[in-house]
Amino acid sequence: MSIPLSLTSERSCPYLPGRVSSDIFIPQRINIKTYGSLLAGGFRRSGPVFYKPHCPDCGECVPVRIPVDNFRPSRSQKRAAVKNSDAAMTVSNARFDEKHYRLFRKYQNSRHPDGSMRRMSREDYVDMFHCKGIPTFFYESRVNGALASVAVTDVLPDALSAVYTFYDPDRLINSPGVFAVLHQINEAKRLGLKYLYLGFWIKDSETMAYKSTFRPFEALIDGVWQRME
Repeated sequence: MSIPLSLTSERSCPYLPGRVSSDIFIPQRINIKTYGSLLAGGFRRSGPVFYKPHCPDCGECVPVRIPVDNFRPSRSQKRAAVKNSDAAMTVSNARFDEKHYRLFRKYQNSRHPDGSMRRMSREDYVDMFHCKGIPTFFYESRVNGALASVAVTDVLPDALSAVYTFYDPDRLINSPGVFAVLHQINEAKRLGLKYLYLGFWIKDSETMAYKSTFRPFEALIDGVWQRME
C-alpha cells in the first residue's frame, strides 16, 4: 500500500536554537497495522497526524526505542523508582479529564513557559492526544489521592509508544518523568511486548537528551535499528 506524504514549510527548530526544521507528514488516517510500520520507520504521532523530521542540513533527531527485555535500570533510575514508591498507578482509556488538563497547563507553564503548547485550549489538548482507531491509554500516578503525572501511551501489537508525559512540577525532585518511562517499560514487559518507543533523541537538546540514559536502547540510523550501549 502506498501512503501519500506531504512536507511542511520550514520553521524555527523547537529544540536547537538557530536552526530551521520541517516535517514529512501523512495527510490521511491510518490503521493500527500501518502505525506499527511507521513507528519502525521513524515516524511519530501527534493527534491524528503521523510525521517525522525532514531537515536536509541536520540529522540530530534520532528515533529511539527500548528493547524492554534487555533494559537494565541505572542507579539513578532505581533511586527514581524508590522516590515514587508512594505513587498509586492506574490506567484509563483516552478521554478528556479536567484534572488532566489542569495538570498539563501547570506543567507547561512551569517547564516550557516559552513553548507554544502553553497556550493550548481544551480542544487543542484533545486533538493532540486522541486519534480515532488507535488504542491510547493514560497511565496515571497519584500521591495521597492527588494526580501527580499522566503518561499518554499508544498500544500496538508489539510495542508501546510514549506519546507525551506531563507531571506536577512540584514533584520534580522525585524525577516523575523518569518514573513514567520506567512504568511504561514495566507495562510493555507485562503485556508481552518487545519495545517502548520514546520518539526522538537529540543529544544537544536539554529536553530530549535524557532518552539515551535508558539502556540499552536502539537508534534508527541510516534506516537500520542499531543497538546502543
